[in-house]
Amino acid sequence: MKRIKLHFGIIIIMLLGTTSLSAKCYSFRKANGVKICINGDSNANRRKAISICKDITNLDCGGIGGYTDSCHKNEKIKCYNEEAKEQKHIMVD
Repeated sequence: MKRIKLHFGIIIIMLLGTTSLSAKCYSFRKANGVKICINGDSNANRRKAISICKDITNLDCGGIGGYTDSCHKNEKIKCYNEEAKEQKHIMVD
């Protein structure tokens, strides 16, 4: 019985560790040069980033191509926050 409780406790700790929220700057498969930075990393946050990308570009951005913890605007990349406002530099946790 102690063994079952120990395993259950370990599983709970692992689940809690993987569900922590963190912000991400997402890039997209079909929208080169656009990054959308969103607070959180859930499926809902990813869908929100895709929706913002579509609203900004008026194109199908495709799925999430990757993510980073920051975005720096330059001649090839434009950075947007979750309010769809362009920013020069966005750093997320």
